[in-house]
Amino acid sequence: DVNSAMWTPPSMLSLSTKRRNGSPKIQIRIDSLEGSLEVQKTELGYYHATIATSLVHLALLRAENGDTDTAIDSILEALRIQKELRDPQSMAQSLHLLADIYCRQEQYDLALRVYSDVQRIERRLCGPDHPVNANTLNKIGRVYANQGLFYQAMEKHQQALQVLKACFGEHLSHPAVSETLIHIGEVYYRERNSLSTIRNNADDYKKFIATGMLDIIARAHEDRGSYKIALGFLEEKLQLIKNENSDFPKDQLARILYNIGTLSCKSGVFLEAIDYYEQALDIQVRLGCNEVDVATAKVLIGTVEYHLGQYRKSLNLLEGALTLFERQFGSDHEAVADTLHRIGIVKAVLWNHDDAMDNLERALKIQLKLFGENDLEVLNTRLEICWIEMNEGATNVALHVRGIMQKQQKLLGEAHPIVADTLLLLGKVHLLAGNGSKAVKILQDSFNMREQFLGRDHSLQAETFHLIALEGIRREKFQHSLSMCRSVLNIRRETLGERHLEVATTLSSMGRCCAGSGKFAQAFQLFDEALQIAQESVGENHPCVGDIYVAKGSLHLRKCQFRSAKETIEKGIEIYKTADMSRHHIRMKESTKLLEKIVRDEMLCV
Repeated sequence: DVNSAMWTPPSMLSLSTKRRNGSPKIQIRIDSLEGSLEVQKTELGYYHATIATSLVHLALLRAENGDTDTAIDSILEALRIQKELRDPQSMAQSLHLLADIYCRQEQYDLALRVYSDVQRIERRLCGPDHPVNANTLNKIGRVYANQGLFYQAMEKHQQALQVLKACFGEHLSHPAVSETLIHIGEVYYRERNSLSTIRNNADDYKKFIATGMLDIIARAHEDRGSYKIALGFLEEKLQLIKNENSDFPKDQLARILYNIGTLSCKSGVFLEAIDYYEQALDIQVRLGCNEVDVATAKVLIGTVEYHLGQYRKSLNLLEGALTLFERQFGSDHEAVADTLHRIGIVKAVLWNHDDAMDNLERALKIQLKLFGENDLEVLNTRLEICWIEMNEGATNVALHVRGIMQKQQKLLGEAHPIVADTLLLLGKVHLLAGNGSKAVKILQDSFNMREQFLGRDHSLQAETFHLIALEGIRREKFQHSLSMCRSVLNIRRETLGERHLEVATTLSSMGRCCAGSGKFAQAFQLFDEALQIAQESVGENHPCVGDIYVAKGSLHLRKCQFRSAKETIEKGIEIYKTADMSRHHIRMKESTKLLEKIVRDEMLCV
């Protein structure tokens, strides 16, 4: 069965990739392994499993070093031994490696011949419905896609999907199923852009859309954290429905619009999210929606309003939804828990920590009862509680956050936007604890991880960048920090609007940079603009307003305007006290030190 794979056609050498300059370190390992092989052959004889294993290792090293011709020779030699020893499992592994090398050389026909042998071996070993068969079908699909044979590629990936469904049922979040759906999506987009096979075969194309594959592919990308890619698939489906299917069921259309809105929100495109939610709600109202539909829409729109800084409006919507959910489902329902969680987040931002904690603890109690300790929603609620506890003066919070992150990674994988958000929180915890260097490293990890999924222009990327800039201000790197803050300001204005609280905090940070650089007039102007936006957003007595007063007071101190400095900083401290901020909080400590500095500096001036 493997003779065809082991035969090297005469044209192979002329078509193979030329050897590039290899690594001296790898060459040393190759020379060492070649010497060991000769010793093994003498001691064990030629047809021995150890010899075959060493030849495969040698092939890997040679391929890594760019010498693909001799790598192929080593694999073929290993295959002869494995065939003689009747070791089909090892043969299948060696053939996979051989096919991979052919693919790297763009020798796709040879790779397909090898995979054909692999399939025969694996079916005999494992039967027709086994994950290894699906893995090989996916590899064959990728070869066809690289050749531009998209119909054949799609066929192989869908065959792999059927095998995996036979193994795991309809469990779409299984990693192997998710991986296959991603491949199907890639083929779909490559075909669509090339306008080839599936486009020309209209019946197959429409069948692909009608079976809901775009929805399923979008879900696979969403589960992986690739929200923007998932959004693209659903927007594609929406456009197809508008162009080709006026009879599409309206209730299903509303559901698609809600899903697009949710993905828009996760992707940081908040204004578009509200538009999609409102379109969906309008359809439901015309169809005759019930209280649950209205409450769900309120939760979704309220969440977007929170992101856009409309905190009071958000609370009104969420609290209205909570009343409707409790009336429909009682107090121990997942929709109730989810809404309580969201209310807790908004109240925490408004620095109403007692109410926030009450809502989050109620949500956690319901979630634990319904889902158990290691559910993602439970972990997210615990993280929100950790942040409030940190602001209330708790210790060892970083340890708890890291423990929760490890549980998230078991569920989501090492890299995911949710994990990046937890790293962001961990960085904030370290900043609050005064561990600036450690915080910056963690925040950089958060930024880099999130960039894989959401790019650089997401509002959470701006927050991460801003926190790094704050540590730069603390180290008196004012020019560099000012440049960072300008980038943050551009993203926040673009994604959140001109009058958002986070725009105010960015302007205040820029004011601190200008003050540190001696640009006092510009600094005062930035503080005044920040103060106006912050008061408009959260009122007079929010700690963020207090921060601006303290920063402005510090600028007065730089100018030796001691009375103005004292009055302004005291106003900031009074706001902190009104918000019931712990005296151990870093903001309280730093502002109190500034008051003491005013007294000392004034005495020195006198």
